[in-house]
Amino acid sequence: MLAGRYMKVVVLTCIFLVGAIYYLNTNKVELPQTIIKTNDSASEIGIYIKNQAEEQGLPGVAAVVLDGSQLIYQGVVGFSNSQTGKPLDANSRFELASNSKAFTGLAIQYLVQQGKIELAHSIDTYLDDMLLTYGGQHVKVTVHDLLYHTSGIGSDTLSILRVSDSPDALSVLVTDVKGMELKYQPGSRFEYATINYDLLGAIIERVTSQSFESYVEAQILKPLGLANTHFSDEQLASGHSFYLGTAKPYEAPYYRANAPAAYLNSDIRDITTWLELLTGEKELPPLLKASFEASLVPNRQVLPSATGGSYASGWWLIQSGAGRYEHSGSNPAFGSFIMFEPHKGRAIAVLANINSSNTEDIARGINSLLEGVQPQSLEADQYRNVDTVSTIVLAVTLPFTLICLVFLGGAIKQAVTGQRQFISSPLGMLNKLLLSSVFMAGLAVCLYTIPQLFFAGVTWDVVSVWAPASFVPALIALQISAFSFILYLIFSMSWRAQDDKQVFANATLGAISGLGNTLCIFTINMAIHMDDPLANQSYIIFFFGMILYVAGQKIVRTQVLNITHKTVYEMRMKMVNKILRSPYFKMEQVEKEKIQTVLNNDAELISQFPHFLISIITSATTLFFCFIYLGTVNLTGLLLALGVVLVAITMFFIAGMRVNGYIEKARTIQEHFFHFINDLISGLKELNLNEKKSHAFSKDMDISCQDYRQSNVKSGVKFVNVLVMGELLFTVVVGFVAFIYPVLFSNLSAADVTTFVLVFLYMTGPVNGILQNIPQLMQIKVAWGRATEFSNYLNEFESKVPQQLAQKSKNAHSIRLSDVTYSYQSHDGSGQRQSFMLGPINFEFKAGEVTFITGGNGSGKSTLAKIITGLYRPDKGQVTVDGHVVNSEQLSALYTAIFCDYHLFQKIYGVEADSKRAEIDSHLEALSLTGIVSIESGVVSSTKLSTGQRKRLALLVSHLDERPVYLFDEWAADQDPKFRKVFYEGILPELKRQNKLVIVISHDDHYFHVADTIIKMEMGQMSLLDKEELHA
Repeated sequence: MLAGRYMKVVVLTCIFLVGAIYYLNTNKVELPQTIIKTNDSASEIGIYIKNQAEEQGLPGVAAVVLDGSQLIYQGVVGFSNSQTGKPLDANSRFELASNSKAFTGLAIQYLVQQGKIELAHSIDTYLDDMLLTYGGQHVKVTVHDLLYHTSGIGSDTLSILRVSDSPDALSVLVTDVKGMELKYQPGSRFEYATINYDLLGAIIERVTSQSFESYVEAQILKPLGLANTHFSDEQLASGHSFYLGTAKPYEAPYYRANAPAAYLNSDIRDITTWLELLTGEKELPPLLKASFEASLVPNRQVLPSATGGSYASGWWLIQSGAGRYEHSGSNPAFGSFIMFEPHKGRAIAVLANINSSNTEDIARGINSLLEGVQPQSLEADQYRNVDTVSTIVLAVTLPFTLICLVFLGGAIKQAVTGQRQFISSPLGMLNKLLLSSVFMAGLAVCLYTIPQLFFAGVTWDVVSVWAPASFVPALIALQISAFSFILYLIFSMSWRAQDDKQVFANATLGAISGLGNTLCIFTINMAIHMDDPLANQSYIIFFFGMILYVAGQKIVRTQVLNITHKTVYEMRMKMVNKILRSPYFKMEQVEKEKIQTVLNNDAELISQFPHFLISIITSATTLFFCFIYLGTVNLTGLLLALGVVLVAITMFFIAGMRVNGYIEKARTIQEHFFHFINDLISGLKELNLNEKKSHAFSKDMDISCQDYRQSNVKSGVKFVNVLVMGELLFTVVVGFVAFIYPVLFSNLSAADVTTFVLVFLYMTGPVNGILQNIPQLMQIKVAWGRATEFSNYLNEFESKVPQQLAQKSKNAHSIRLSDVTYSYQSHDGSGQRQSFMLGPINFEFKAGEVTFITGGNGSGKSTLAKIITGLYRPDKGQVTVDGHVVNSEQLSALYTAIFCDYHLFQKIYGVEADSKRAEIDSHLEALSLTGIVSIESGVVSSTKLSTGQRKRLALLVSHLDERPVYLFDEWAADQDPKFRKVFYEGILPELKRQNKLVIVISHDDHYFHVADTIIKMEMGQMSLLDKEELHA
């Protein structure tokens, strides 16, 4: 186990890391706002933009809004650089990202109008030897295909771009693209690929013999009156990227070859002019006007997108009403969104100095305000989600790694000090190392496929540029934490401590198993919405998740199985040892049915707790990651799912509180049932002899069983009702999502609705897995309470005397009782309580003498015998041995006793039977037991003997015990006349000659002459009988 100071360090570190990350994710920064122009009708737009920017953690936002051909809002919110606190102003420029494509498309259309380019021409007409292949064959790719993204070039080709500011960057790109294998047949389908517009830029350079940037600035931007729009970075606001929940300045690498598609910079004044041009508010020269109009004509030769959009020259035309043009832009450190509806004279542009899809959400929100509709709540964009997940991973893995290392250090220390023993084998260690290597390799492969799954198949070089700065460290931390846990797991499984239940390792494996389960549903859901599920290699993560789940469950359930049985063993033996060390007079007051129930049923129930705990951890982990997944799709969906689960679990706990009484009653009835079982076994003779008695007993037992059944059924029905309601609740929620969500959330796609339904259906299993374990947990709670209550009762009386004291006294010359009294209460046949008091007793038993105790039933003989043997503790007075006061434990160590209800064990305990082989055989012969019973290695061959034979065998055991004091309680009563005479006239005199202290409870007055002293008990009082008067 870990030292306390180590655990304090771990806990404090965890609290600090989680607290710091929580603060970073929830700390809302007040953003400065500069409204350059607005009117009364647009006042709420400025408030809306500021609130949304602050809520989404955007460092800076610029927006322009035209409505009814009038400028109604123009302003900036936030910082040009969040680190220095420099605010944005009207001169701050933003990268337009993919909204640069509209200017490149316009330049192509302008050259088409001039007759310098034909859209139908193959691109190798303008780019020498620019041959591309499909299916291994050279195919024709036209300028038209590049312009409308139907070239067959895949979106993953972004990886081709090189970090470069060289003037010949586009020429290098052309060289890199030559000979590329296309993803589709050119002209057959649409797929958005940035490289298409970069190649258009290369064509512009070849046709005009100018650099792309110079041509566009001179022939397009200047005539349009966009004097502040350039490809240079002058006045450019600082770009940002999310890192641990906040936006941090980020200087992304520059890809000059991507300038035609992404690197045009502008400010809100020029963007205002651009929107006025888009809505037709400014006049253009005829040639440029024709080019402008051509650039807005969509390509109808391929099917529209799922949203009903067709692509024009750098614009999406959405078939909604009279049509709406829009386009988003995404660069590593900037984002933009522009939409306009010429027939309404409405145009909206939102720019941000961070890569975020919230620019689109804010623009759509502004449009809703203009329509008089309440805007939808903004959802975190993909990159912020990636940062959030990365932050969570760091918040979990860093403390987890620290905990693993601390546990590993503690385990190594225990191994060095000998507290842990090596239990594995070289082959076992090799297997563990090989399996661990396979796991780490599988994890590495899964992480390597992340770009295929989440980043359109680009390379890791591109991912490292575009992803939040927390992403790569999170993956490294994940691998380190996995490696550290595997090290601890291998070590703890190979070097095992005696009391190590491996709670941390098993709980972690349960959580990992739940994570694997979630990965399966996650990849299945993704595959359902893909045209080619094998293309992005999501099946790799699916198989890895499946292996995680199965392997985690196999390991943890095997471990839990061992722990469960070990727990039963330890609990039972701990209870048994407590019982053995407890005073007999106290244990005599405990109903044996209670002991049987605790040792058998309660121990079994409690031992199942680790199993239920692991099941709950696995299900809870699955739900946790399902919640995260739903949260990335729609936050409202996450809250709904969480609410449903909490309602279901709360209902179950309320039901659990209500049925606790039934479970307690069933547990009490169980004790009564054991009482009936004991009566059935012990009284079977009497029941077989009397049919009427047997029938009455069966009737009572049936009533007990019925009560037990009804209590369990009543408690079970309560849980079943709640379980059914929980399942019904999930069904209602699935229906609500399917029918109501599309109405409530207009921005929720059919794919998102399908995701919600699929995940909700999948969550039903884990939720039921938690709920169905609650009844068992309630039973375990009751069993634990009863077991703890019984254990505490034993703790009050458990002997504190070391066992070695039993070996101190080999001889006892006298045992004196001085003013010994003992009292107890009993019940008579009518149920009335009666008191009985023994003593005061004053007497001395001496070695080398035989003392008889006689008296009628209830006179106190057995009580006196239990006092002098130490089974009962006197209320008053004291017992001394050879003049020394002794306690009950020391007194008991002197005796070998055969009581009238003596229990004959199957094995002779406390005696080295093998070393006394000859003595055993001699006693068997003397007691006429040879051929009837045998003793091998201390084990009695049979205990199915007559009462007299059992008493004789008990006498044999007493001889082997070699104690200084013998007590016989009515031993001769069950013997035939022959052995009765042997006992009184042979065995007792022999013990006397051996100087043993012998006490005999007897009514055989024919043999009273054997006694040296005769004690008569009557109503708890002792008197001495005169032997001579008895024989007279």
